[in-house]
Amino acid sequence: MPRVPILAGVLLSAALISCGQDDGAPASASITTRDSAGVTIVEHGETFEVADLLANQHPVLQIGMVDGPEALQLFRVYDAKRMMDGAFAVANGGTREVRIYEADGRHRVTVGGRGDGPREFRLPRALLVRGDTLVVQDTFDRVSFLADGTFVGRTTTSRQDLAAVAVPHGTRLSGGTWLADGTFLATLSEVDPNPGSALPGDPFRPPMTFARVPGDLVGLDTLGTFGGLLQQWVDIGRESAWIVVPPFAANTTRAVGAHDARLVAADNAVPQIEIFHGDGRLVISRWSAPAEPVGSNEIEPWKERQRKASWTEGQRPVLELAWAVMEIPDEKPFYGEAKVGSDGRTWLGPVEPEGRGWMVVGADGQIEGRVDLPGAFVPMDSGPGWVLGLFRDVQEVEFLRLYELFTG
Repeated sequence: MPRVPILAGVLLSAALISCGQDDGAPASASITTRDSAGVTIVEHGETFEVADLLANQHPVLQIGMVDGPEALQLFRVYDAKRMMDGAFAVANGGTREVRIYEADGRHRVTVGGRGDGPREFRLPRALLVRGDTLVVQDTFDRVSFLADGTFVGRTTTSRQDLAAVAVPHGTRLSGGTWLADGTFLATLSEVDPNPGSALPGDPFRPPMTFARVPGDLVGLDTLGTFGGLLQQWVDIGRESAWIVVPPFAANTTRAVGAHDARLVAADNAVPQIEIFHGDGRLVISRWSAPAEPVGSNEIEPWKERQRKASWTEGQRPVLELAWAVMEIPDEKPFYGEAKVGSDGRTWLGPVEPEGRGWMVVGADGQIEGRVDLPGAFVPMDSGPGWVLGLFRDVQEVEFLRLYELFTG
């Protein structure tokens, strides 16, 4: 049987959506699409018949090494995108550079470097592709280069200017990213009316609002408000309270398209995502899935991972006190983080750190399949026949990998 390239990865579970009946109805019969107040809602049936199809076990391309030319050593990669000519752009945060590699993995050019100059970066965190131009988000500035590394220009925007748009609405700017159409996607949080007055209490999810800000910073288009990261203030004694994030905490992640103004808002406390298209369309994709309980045997391994993490250094004694009294969620989120590829597909990651299964949702909201990827691989871009992402080995060495997937 011929092998036809489809998404990309190492193992695809092609989502054959079943209507749950033996009446010969087409597989798509369990997917219903309806419009409600201008919103397209795609609802999937209660059961998926999933066929696991084994494909290539190894990446077709890998960039990165432990020793060798500096241009091939990756450290703290924040983003990676495939450019229109097939080259790969990598935001290498560890060196404050953006590196461009040929389609075969050879180093083409490095731009940037640590500094405050027009061609330098404070921290290159996100990449956008506009034709043959690469746009690098450096804090809140945008720095543009051609595919050969030629500097095009820098657009400077201060955090204060962006924050000024949010303040009149009783919110504060907690983050954001530029979109490919030149608008800014702001993440807004509520202003705490009583800072410093935290008291022990129940777990809570502070609301977070996504809003589009025009390039001229005039006006604000609110897209929606979602639950933030689950957390809890706990009593650690000595009349002190400490905020802690429990294991398997629900959260809303956002992912944006590199070539368009698409936003995916993914609140993993529910089995659905919301896809905001740049032209104003909203598609909500929902599916049925049983909630998985948090096992008592999963808590200690979670704590051990936190103890080994560098961010806990200097505060581990107080964290141990907080972990001893925090409330553990009864159920796990329905998925992990969300990523969006250049092809418009949304990749929803596993809940467990060592998990391999990623669910793929099309731009139209229909679930296309499940892909098993190496546990330490995180997709950063995708297109017809491939997925590009970051892989970390057991020594935390970083590699850019390109996977190809076939169905047969």
